[in-house]
Amino acid sequence: MSKNTRFLVVAVGMVFSLLGCSGSNFNAVFVGPLSGTYNSAAMTGYNFRATVHQTGSTVYGDWNISQSTPSAAIIKAGSLTGPVNGTTLTATLTSIEAVPNTYNATIIMSGTAATMTISGGTQPITGTATLVVTQ
Repeated sequence: MSKNTRFLVVAVGMVFSLLGCSGSNFNAVFVGPLSGTYNSAAMTGYNFRATVHQTGSTVYGDWNISQSTPSAAIIKAGSLTGPVNGTTLTATLTSIEAVPNTYNATIIMSGTAATMTISGGTQPITGTATLVVTQ
């Protein structure tokens, strides 16, 4: 193997090493406000808002669901936490109530938009939302 060929092999190896060469290690970034319209069997057209932060592959923050009427009263609120895997955040939403409820949320990112599904809890709020991430 010539000196130039060895240099080329080493250089190409370094480039692949720096790039990671595997798309499976990509995680979406969940930072900033998430907001959108939330719909469930009991709540149609409500507002969902979350302020999220990310450390490594873990996301944490606060969330709330409010009425879309002029009073905009908050119906549910609490904290969220969960891991990011690729473009999917699998979060646990814990409400702050006299008897806290725990909900499961799956948020899938696509650019600055996301879709969310919520399920679980003893006072179900199962439903979906289309969210927008604002930086």
